[in-house]
Amino acid sequence: KERKLRPGQAVTAEIHIKHGSNKPVTFVPEEAITIIDGQPTVFVADTPTSVRTVPVELGKTNGSEQQITSGLKPGEQVVSQGVFELKSELFR
Repeated sequence: KERKLRPGQAVTAEIHIKHGSNKPVTFVPEEAITIIDGQPTVFVADTPTSVRTVPVELGKTNGSEQQITSGLKPGEQVVSQGVFELKSELFR
């Protein structure tokens, strides 16, 4: 009733830490990720009118954002709106 753990009870937990890691972690909105040829991919904005596809490797998610473990460089801007339309243009 009070949702407290009891001694000997088995649980599964995920521990999130805020400090202590020197490696930066990259998260992008879930909407920014699309699948192209079976590979998770994001569109990176090179200029306000130019984008390119970048295959990425995914890590953990918090439900609204997805961790990117490789593929993106620090400072790159990903497209999170209009991704479906951009993907459709690839296959025209």
